[in-house]
Amino acid sequence: MCSQRDRPLPSLDPEDTARQLRRKFHFENVGETNHDTYELVEDGRLVAYVDLARHKQPYRDKVIGYMARQLQVQPRFFREMIQCTVTREKFLQGKGIVETTSPELDTGTPPELPTPDD
Repeated sequence: MCSQRDRPLPSLDPEDTARQLRRKFHFENVGETNHDTYELVEDGRLVAYVDLARHKQPYRDKVIGYMARQLQVQPRFFREMIQCTVTREKFLQGKGIVETTSPELDTGTPPELPTPDD
């Protein structure tokens, strides 16, 4: 029996990958050579970069691994970024850019406010 871990993971379409990085994660294409270099800059600071191969063939495990390593994430996480199951905020949290408190993590308890002195 084949476990989920043993199954090959789906490949990624190069055009979809570039589109998701630009639109969802706000990366900018800053250079074209044999690869397109995409950078994410937040508050004037380079947060992440990735080189995308310029070919039409789907990205497979080896290339996805290279790109994930450049972004300092696991290959499965990179796939989830491109397949719309990881938010931009979650990616930035992993980079230490966004606070870990967010509406999704809100417990519903309002913060205590100081009482005015009479």
